[in-house]
Amino acid sequence: MMNAQSPILLVFDIGSLIAGEPKIWQQYKRVGRCYVPKVVLDAMQFIADRSAEPQQEKVAKEFLRFWPKSGWELTSVRGSHPKLQPAEGAAMSQQARVNLAIARCAYGMAQERREALVVFVCNTLPLLKRMEGLNQGNLCGITSAMLLQWCRANQQPQAVKQALQGMKTPTKTAGNTGGLKGRSPARKPPQKPAPRPSPARRSPPVVEEPEDDSAYPRDPRRGFRVKRDRPNILLRLGSGIVSLVMFAAIVGAIGFMWKMAFPESFNPFWQNQVQPILRKLPQ
Repeated sequence: MMNAQSPILLVFDIGSLIAGEPKIWQQYKRVGRCYVPKVVLDAMQFIADRSAEPQQEKVAKEFLRFWPKSGWELTSVRGSHPKLQPAEGAAMSQQARVNLAIARCAYGMAQERREALVVFVCNTLPLLKRMEGLNQGNLCGITSAMLLQWCRANQQPQAVKQALQGMKTPTKTAGNTGGLKGRSPARKPPQKPAPRPSPARRSPPVVEEPEDDSAYPRDPRRGFRVKRDRPNILLRLGSGIVSLVMFAAIVGAIGFMWKMAFPESFNPFWQNQVQPILRKLPQ
């Protein structure tokens, strides 16, 4: 055995056996004990008798001759898992039913032999992916090429290394109290919540009040009193005079340009409309 603490159990499917030969099969025992599910042995017998592929028929007959003296073991274990159930209402082919039975056998062995690492040897990648999804710690899958490299180079595949490492790591169970039975774990005294920092107090708004409080109404939005602007009569009168002078200048400029450019229309307008108004103004 490669690992004295965790025995290696090899479980083969049909494709992994068809891809080998007697010399290769003999090397597999170097890394672990070899198991063949009963459904696989029955399939090899069927291929040896009725296969349409001459090469597969030849390999199957060689395996049946190798089997009695191989030291390999036959297993009929069958495990049950929700992911190893046929789809409801879907018709399954003969090959799919055989693959499902092989996967159940490998999973069942992992359930029965929890102290050992069950290595499922399979050349069907979708089936290997399906086995990985079972999340069984002592079950992993590799191809026949990986197994042959393992036997010849004495180097474990990465999937095997990870599974063995996971089996060595102790798992922590919930509610572990250090092995003391009948004692509840010590409870920590309730901690008082940390006092929250008090918000910084805002200083009251500065109230600038004049001597005569009644003359200045309060502005509630600002918190201080606002002084109203008193009207300046002279300033407003001067602004009005300036505006009037500017308006007169603009009107005079327009009239001058009108007279210079179109005297035939300006003279009647001036005599009939403007001069009567000017005569009425007080001297």
